[in-house]
Amino acid sequence: MAGSFPPPTDCTLWGELGDLNGDGRLDLATGQGECSSSDEIYLGNSTMPVDDRAPTIYRVETLGVVPVGVSPPLRFAVRDSHNTDQGPRLARVYAEIDPSGTPTEIDAFAMGGELFRVMLPPANAEITFRVCAIDPSGNSACSPTQTYGEDPPPPVDGDVESDASADASTDGAIPQDAMPAPDASSLTPDASGPAPDAGHDEPKESGCSCESTGGANPMGGLLILCVVFLVLARRRL
Repeated sequence: MAGSFPPPTDCTLWGELGDLNGDGRLDLATGQGECSSSDEIYLGNSTMPVDDRAPTIYRVETLGVVPVGVSPPLRFAVRDSHNTDQGPRLARVYAEIDPSGTPTEIDAFAMGGELFRVMLPPANAEITFRVCAIDPSGNSACSPTQTYGEDPPPPVDGDVESDASADASTDGAIPQDAMPAPDASSLTPDASGPAPDAGHDEPKESGCSCESTGGANPMGGLLILCVVFLVLARRRL
């Protein structure tokens, strides 16, 4: 902005901007000039607006699934209005673990330009975090929260069986629920047939039935035949 600095008194080819006196306004420091050997400092005056803009965290790496016990590195990029060739002029850049509970803060370090890197805690459960940045004027910004967690354990044999393996285990047999239900009439005794003989035991498991279907006792007829045979044999003698 025109008139923000006193008129220059050197012809430097290089300068750096920053708040040198803590008033929230940009100041200018120049290096050795072409026409003098002195370094110059130009403090911003009241026409220089006070910095009230928070840094912008415009890129954060996505983590997702992380194996148990592994500390994942996270890279992210921060932009601020007070940028230099070495990156933004920031008071602090850090990661905040469990921001909705009792947060733990881990400082990040610059990798060059606007890129930063931080080592997050080892994965042993689902971990929620965000990254934050504070500029020299106290303006702060944080990214949306993100989670990462442990790699889910492999399924134990027998816990879950796929449809393909379940089909293969039947070996072509008809499932029980697919078999037709038996006809109820085939399980009900026929009332029109002969009633079971209460005086006989149940048939043995020999494959044949010894129950008599007639009303007369067959042993009585056999006894009569034996008597007739003995009488006839005695007469012949």
